Amino acid sequence: MDCFPLEGLTEDIFWEFFIVQAFGTESSSNYPDLEDIGRSIILKLKGSPLAAKTIGRLLRTNLHASHWNNILHSELWKLEQERTDILPALRLSYMYLLPHLKRCFSFCALYPKDYRFEKDTLVDIWLAEGFVEHASSIPAVAVVQQYFEELLSRSFFQKVTRNKYVIHDLMHDMAQLVSQDECFIIRNADDLRTIPPNVRHLSIFTKRYIGCLDLMGLCRYKKLRTLLCSKAFSKGEFASVLGSWFKELQHIRVLSCSLPMIEDVPEGISNLKLVGYICFSGQRTFSILPSSFCCLYNLQTLDASACVFRSLPCDFGNLISLRKFRAKNFSYLPGEDSRMQFLRGKRIKVLKYINQIQGNLLVKLPGLKSKKNIDLAVLKKENDLYSLHISPLAEDASYEQEQLEVYENLHPHPDLQHLEVTGYRGADFCPSWFLPANLANMTSLIFEECHNAKKISLPRLPCTGFRSLTNLYIIECSNLSNIEQFLQPCNIPAIKMISIKGCQELASISAERFGGFDFLEVLVIRDCPRISWQNGLALPPTLTSLSLVRCGDVSKCIPDCLLNLSSLVRLQLVGLSGTTFIPGDIWQINLPLLDYLEICNFQELRIVGASEAIAEINNVLIDRCPMLQELQQPFSRGDVTFLWGIPTRLLYGVPS
Repeated sequence: MDCFPLEGLTEDIFWEFFIVQAFGTESSSNYPDLEDIGRSIILKLKGSPLAAKTIGRLLRTNLHASHWNNILHSELWKLEQERTDILPALRLSYMYLLPHLKRCFSFCALYPKDYRFEKDTLVDIWLAEGFVEHASSIPAVAVVQQYFEELLSRSFFQKVTRNKYVIHDLMHDMAQLVSQDECFIIRNADDLRTIPPNVRHLSIFTKRYIGCLDLMGLCRYKKLRTLLCSKAFSKGEFASVLGSWFKELQHIRVLSCSLPMIEDVPEGISNLKLVGYICFSGQRTFSILPSSFCCLYNLQTLDASACVFRSLPCDFGNLISLRKFRAKNFSYLPGEDSRMQFLRGKRIKVLKYINQIQGNLLVKLPGLKSKKNIDLAVLKKENDLYSLHISPLAEDASYEQEQLEVYENLHPHPDLQHLEVTGYRGADFCPSWFLPANLANMTSLIFEECHNAKKISLPRLPCTGFRSLTNLYIIECSNLSNIEQFLQPCNIPAIKMISIKGCQELASISAERFGGFDFLEVLVIRDCPRISWQNGLALPPTLTSLSLVRCGDVSKCIPDCLLNLSSLVRLQLVGLSGTTFIPGDIWQINLPLLDYLEICNFQELRIVGASEAIAEINNVLIDRCPMLQELQQPFSRGDVTFLWGIPTRLLYGVPS
């Protein structure tokens, strides 16, 4: 299919796009003085949608003439750039950020252009750097997450997939401009000669060879607080490099490096007294972390997701600031005075102080083969254990019955808040302890890759339901066919999010009863092609996000299920069969708050009504609808078709 590169917008279309960004839901006609100022401002934006969006969002923060005039008459408009004349507009939006947001954004110059990063990773790094202005009544992580969302809402970041974000090229230019003395990227050996002497944040993103001596030379930059190394170096050279870094760079707060060929983590890591974030990437098995590692009292995050630690040092519990610990597999050799004890061999000894490691720590149970190998009573006693991930690692089917006995006898503590079950091998997940009375505080429940399970149910006993459960995830349970009995409003009355993905055999979910979920806000059903919608889909007015992706013939549900969803903000409909027509009154009357609309891969869809109403939605994507014949669109230019709010997006498969 053809792609059409988009140039700057025409004046009228650009103005209409700008006022949506600047006034939001407000009517610009209520602010005639601001309209006059706004028309002067857009002359400086050169028809660029990115500039209009960032400056518009900045103007929206204060709908007063003094604020708008300050932006109009800013000296920053006079700045000239060699490659682009819209960068001053972007820098102006940066200058109006609060100081803590400036610090967080400028740090991102450490990433190369087009680099995709995860929100959680960046938030953890910002926390380790000390960028948060912490209010004691609000958790620091919640504050920093709000920083991220603020930058995202102002278009400093762009979301590209569910978990990945990028920085627009021009925004990246601006980040490098404002952080040129503090952040630096090494792309080849020549860059080593141009590192600013006072650099604080340094990254190595290169596929080219950089010698051991050159890497050791980084030790001269004593002010370094961040060192990100994406390249995997050979065993012989990088072990000595790490030893030098640990010895000389004692102000490091964030360290990320690949260790595919390192046999042991150097003892000198204890010199990094201030480090708050460590990431060891690359698949590697370590016999044990060095005992000196337990002196890193400021360490908040240890991310070694692909690494195996055969043992953890006995003083691991001394890591009093540790909030997250990710590893592929680990065991723990307990000592007499240890504050925290994990797993040793095939036997659980004590699970204690788990919440000091991570609020959502997922505890895997390696070698879980028989109830004889596990101290079953210990879990029920552990009131500090509030997040548990049960994941048998043995793949031998001969142990199936023994593992079911283990599950039956687990009996988690009633204060447990998060339960994740991976790889359960029974046909029906219904251990006797899986009752609302035993899990009264459980807020999150995940079933993942339980390929033998055919249903999830509760014993048929009078119960009041899991009254605290707000989040339910059922993922990649390939033989699951029926969750009708569990998925009842009486069983999960407080549920806010239901996400069901990759359950190829799932047929029965009682979707017609979903309207009884009085607090449901998010519903995601993805890649479940056999679901029967014969009885329809009823949805509550509390729903804010609906995603139906490749889940069969929903023609009996659409458009009726979309009626009166007065709170819906996000609607994603992808790969659904049977639907040929979506009437216009859906957008005009029933979805007043809709901000994001995605209609993709509808092979039979012919008509989408009320294009004027669709044009009022900020973000719209209509893609791969080959039969679509009627979509009158209010803004067109030549052969390129636009929908309101997405002038930089390309539309495919929509006949002009």
